[in-house]
Amino acid sequence: MNPFSYYHSSKLAHRIAQEDSISLSLVNGQILYNAVKRSQKMLKLLHEISLKMDNCVNLEMAYET
Repeated sequence: MNPFSYYHSSKLAHRIAQEDSISLSLVNGQILYNAVKRSQKMLKLLHEISLKMDNCVNLEMAYET
């Protein structure tokens, strides 16, 4: 039997495609995870900025009265 038959080639190609798909899924998962982490950092920073701005406004209001 020819080891390079269409059947074997097709089966090998399918297996390689599955492995590539798994690798791509892992990469996409890592990209999504990194994006979520960056988003969380940005939201935390925005929250801190917002708190500081509120403190400044409160200080200005207290100074005016």
